[in-house]
Amino acid sequence: MSSTEPVLRCFRRCWRRLVIVDLAWILLGLLILSPLAGLIFRAVLSLSGESVLADEEIAFFFLTSPAGWLGILIIGAAFIGLAALNQVALMHVVRDNFTGETTGFTGPFRFALAQAAPVLLVTGHLVARVMLVVLPFLLAAAVTYWILLTEYDINFYLQNRPMDFRIAIGVAVVLGAVLAVLMLRLASCWFLALPLVAFEQVKPRNALRESSERTRGLRTQILRRVVIWVAAFLGVSSLTTALLIRIGQAVIMDWGGSMAALTAIAGLILVLLAANALAVNVLGNTTFSVLLYTSFRANARNPSVRDSAQQKIHPDSGAGFN
Repeated sequence: MSSTEPVLRCFRRCWRRLVIVDLAWILLGLLILSPLAGLIFRAVLSLSGESVLADEEIAFFFLTSPAGWLGILIIGAAFIGLAALNQVALMHVVRDNFTGETTGFTGPFRFALAQAAPVLLVTGHLVARVMLVVLPFLLAAAVTYWILLTEYDINFYLQNRPMDFRIAIGVAVVLGAVLAVLMLRLASCWFLALPLVAFEQVKPRNALRESSERTRGLRTQILRRVVIWVAAFLGVSSLTTALLIRIGQAVIMDWGGSMAALTAIAGLILVLLAANALAVNVLGNTTFSVLLYTSFRANARNPSVRDSAQQKIHPDSGAGFN
């Protein structure tokens, strides 16, 4: 049996409910993040002492000031936290599919919110550990840039490509390759941390270690599944976006009608690109939740989570919204 076959089979059974829950969670995230981003922007703007900042000044202030970095960290933490809770809600839908339970439309949301504290703690722990691994590589890259690429303007190095520039590129490639290998290893070790906390009530401080123990001997299979998922996600995203852009270019270049109609067509193309981005994002979120929960379920120690011959597999992919 293909390593992706159980994932695809499960997704076919519950994809409708997954899509509905994910869309609702995306809407909830927009309702939370949009006002938060606005408040942080106004706070940072007031700290700058300016009533108005140009676009490049905004970017410069956010990236060079402590207040700007604090704002970025707050928004980033909120985004990552909501994404983790979204995955918990989606995995609850997948669990319902296996057990045959019908928890209603609000069930996944109530479950995710009930698990919010431990889920956010393990997510913060995970991000902190990743940052500790990434930080030395960022410092090495910064030192390499400072030593080799600060004598002249960056445009000089891009146009002439002297030996210092080539050495810096080589160092960056090596650092990136080593970091990628480390990240893949950590991903395979910590892959089950989130469902362990949400569904087996493993303490957040023990989740990474417990996940490493559960995945021992299975990391190659996990990496294979993740690589296939990433390749499929990027492939679908690239192909659909490129197709829409190509169609839009062909229509606009050959258009012989009025400017008003051309403007309407350009607007429609932008709407289609946005809708495509949303659809691809939903596809990625929902399929990853199935991948994550099925991997966890196959290695669960709680008998109520694992498969059994008596468990009912829900036949109706739209069930649970009665």
